[in-house]
Amino acid sequence: MRCLCPGWARAETSSSTPSSSSIRSFFNNVPPAKIPCPLCETLVSRYRINQHLDESCLKNQINDVEESNSPPNAGTIPSTEVEAGVSSPYFAKDTSTPEKNQSKSVAGGETSPYFKKHGGLALDDGQPKTQVVKILGRLSSKLSRKHGVPSSAIDVSTTPDTCDLALNDEQPKVQVVKTISLGHLSTKLSRKHFSSGQQVLFFEKKSHNQMPNVSSMEDEMEILPMEGHINSENEARDGSCSKAIENPRDDGCSRPLEDSSPTQSVLKSGLNGPDPDAGGHPYYLRIFLMVLQTVLENEDDRRLFDEQDLETVAKFYRFTAGGQMLYVRLFQRKLSWIRTNTMEYAEISQDLSLVTKELVEAGFLQGDSELQDLSEALDSLYGPERKSLAKAFHLRNPNAPKQQLLEEFLRLAKQRSFFSPNQAAVGGAILKRAKELAGTCVRVCKGPRGVFSRVLLLFSLSDATEDEEAGSGGQGQLSTILLVNMRRIVFPSYTVCRKTQIFQDRDDFIRYSSAVYLSNDVSTALALRNWKEGFNLYTGAKVVWKELENHPSLRHHATLPEYLRRFTVGWVYTRILSHGVEILQRLRMYEEAVAQLQELLAQQVYCMDSRGRWWDRLALNLHQHLKDPEKTIECIRNGLQDPFVRTGHRLSLSQRGQKMRESPSCKAFRSILQDLPLLQVEDVAHVTIKGKLCPQTGIGRSVFLMEDFQMEDRGEDLEPSTVMCSVEELALAHYKQEGFDQGIHGEGSTFTTLFGLLMWDIIFMDGIPDVFRNPFQAFPLDLYTDSFYENRREALESRLELLREASAKTLRSWIEDVWSAQEGKASALLGWERFSSLHQAQSLACCFGGPFLSGVFRRLSKDLRHSRGGLPDLVVWRTEDGQYKVVEVKGPNDRLSHKQMLWLAELQELGAAVEVCHVVAEGAKSLHLN
Repeated sequence: MRCLCPGWARAETSSSTPSSSSIRSFFNNVPPAKIPCPLCETLVSRYRINQHLDESCLKNQINDVEESNSPPNAGTIPSTEVEAGVSSPYFAKDTSTPEKNQSKSVAGGETSPYFKKHGGLALDDGQPKTQVVKILGRLSSKLSRKHGVPSSAIDVSTTPDTCDLALNDEQPKVQVVKTISLGHLSTKLSRKHFSSGQQVLFFEKKSHNQMPNVSSMEDEMEILPMEGHINSENEARDGSCSKAIENPRDDGCSRPLEDSSPTQSVLKSGLNGPDPDAGGHPYYLRIFLMVLQTVLENEDDRRLFDEQDLETVAKFYRFTAGGQMLYVRLFQRKLSWIRTNTMEYAEISQDLSLVTKELVEAGFLQGDSELQDLSEALDSLYGPERKSLAKAFHLRNPNAPKQQLLEEFLRLAKQRSFFSPNQAAVGGAILKRAKELAGTCVRVCKGPRGVFSRVLLLFSLSDATEDEEAGSGGQGQLSTILLVNMRRIVFPSYTVCRKTQIFQDRDDFIRYSSAVYLSNDVSTALALRNWKEGFNLYTGAKVVWKELENHPSLRHHATLPEYLRRFTVGWVYTRILSHGVEILQRLRMYEEAVAQLQELLAQQVYCMDSRGRWWDRLALNLHQHLKDPEKTIECIRNGLQDPFVRTGHRLSLSQRGQKMRESPSCKAFRSILQDLPLLQVEDVAHVTIKGKLCPQTGIGRSVFLMEDFQMEDRGEDLEPSTVMCSVEELALAHYKQEGFDQGIHGEGSTFTTLFGLLMWDIIFMDGIPDVFRNPFQAFPLDLYTDSFYENRREALESRLELLREASAKTLRSWIEDVWSAQEGKASALLGWERFSSLHQAQSLACCFGGPFLSGVFRRLSKDLRHSRGGLPDLVVWRTEDGQYKVVEVKGPNDRLSHKQMLWLAELQELGAAVEVCHVVAEGAKSLHLN
């Protein structure tokens, strides 16, 4: 019996390794001892992958040499095909994928630069345009050894060859890739989706002196699906407005540093001087230096750092190469005391004592003479050392767990000597002995660390409120895998334009950064289910927020558009208080949770997209925990009247009201309940299939057994084998027997990928200020807000109308044009691996048809945040006659969510064949393990 069904329907990347043929390995799977290097594919111990990348990876060294020898303005670079994902093995794969077209120039002045009314792609009208090409290039070029040479502007009309560049880009798995948050991209963007030779060109009109009016977007928008270098000197790094602007300060354009002080002089030489990679720096230092350049060369960002902060950065530039490398290495680690005998960085030096001394003398590291906190000293010890120390001080249980030993030591430390009561507590003796056991230790100083953490936070600003890492101050975002992948990410073409200053001054930004780090700590406590620690953090945050509620800066924050307001201190503290509701409920403090929810709902400035969840949770607490039906009814009424209560939360409130209306215990309130504007949803068809349930041994989801007939399909004269599969895989096998030869288990990503393909130019269109604030974004900042539709209303309505009238031939042409031009580029909506080929994407779109796609896309355009979830699990179709079904699969004891009910009903209204497929176990009782 094989442990992994070869026909699992979820489309996976083609590089997925087949699982072991033993069922035992399925249940006893352990991480491999060795993993392939992402560069040279050599098998390396997974504990030494970082060392391999830094010191011995030949491919990494070869790439560095190649990049350093490449001319700064490379010409045409062939596109590299992205490895396609795999559709379900149960369905035939079409290998006749059309060849990729060459990239073409886009005609300007159209609302929809890709599409024309009669189906053609408006990529070239043959008219020359006077444009300035700013060569921004790929990140690897920025980090190459030749990166000191400034790139001059090039006239497109005189250098047409520069425009024939390949295009590419990719989408993360979860959720939304954010700007270049150095942490999320490492987990969301796999190296196989990006070509190291791909480049990006950012175009701008030469004659524009002011930002276009959003209301007249169709005259101003121009999206050019071209690529060039991300390594131009300042344009890519400063995040400034790409078009010529009258007021550079207001538009975030960078200004040169003045030589008014030695600090400014050092910064200028550091930021604009020799290439960071000129001395053969490792990748992590090159990235760190690039982050400093990107932020500090932009005046809007630089003004958020005072003279002392800039002096800290200047000191870093004065360090030797070894000092810089060691500091970046330690900056990435947890903020704690580090024993010097455990620091092994062979690429820096075999003896780190001199380098460590340099950092200590500069005030970037603390020496062990400053280690005076007993708990910190004890935390630096290994388990056997703590045990021996416990025996030396005669603790009752030296073999106790770490936390218990720490508590015992701290209790003992408060005691005073019986013979010399005036002497210091016993803690001094424990501290001395602990430091002797630990040896020489160092710790990153909090002051400089805070400066660099704020620099990194600005660089990855759009990730800040989504980052769920522990309170790492941002340095955790410099993860190793990211730094490898970052050189291979190709971002879409768009115009960077910063019109609004989010932070009024340095203090405003520091308040925001402190709130972000606190929010990360609260999220970590929630993830670890440490409710006590989370409660302490929540109550502390609530006190701080009470003190800030009337701060003058909050009036400025309230005027910002919602997609910028999320980067304010009030937004972050509101999220912390929202997390506090979960903590209070876990601690069964329901009255306090209700009070907190009412406080959150009383304001209408921050986190408006969470109001549906707040109303829903308030109704639940009032109804089930506080047993107050009258207040529950009032809560339901107010929630249904709130325009920010959308989709699933609105249906949840309606269903709660319906249950109360039918409940005998609520007879006294029946007349009031009759007046509630409850939402009704039409049911859809349900089918039931049976399968053999695999004995459960702790696996979270239901696993079924079925016969694998693929060998018979391949003509092999072998007995069918039994394979393990998910409920979705079992359902796909069922629909294959019904004649559907194609099928994908993609849930919402199937629809959002088609949405991204057919709306690409509108998503990345020009003319909307502040949605693209740096060159490293995979989506506009307003994508998940109501502003996305409002800012592009005319363009979106025009495209939706074109889609509604489009023929199958036109849909194929549109998808092929965008796929050929943009494949592989980082986009939050597209999963390039979702379809096994371009042909499969075209086939499904043609089966759906223009009217159906137009209806689905209208819903996604208006409220993507609340609509991206709940879409059906499966899409199955017959290529022969174009028939299709969308199917939600439910295993044993599983039921439809509110969002799923709404989507199924809406898809049925749009004309789709919709089913809910229930998978039940036959003989389940006899299959359970004893």
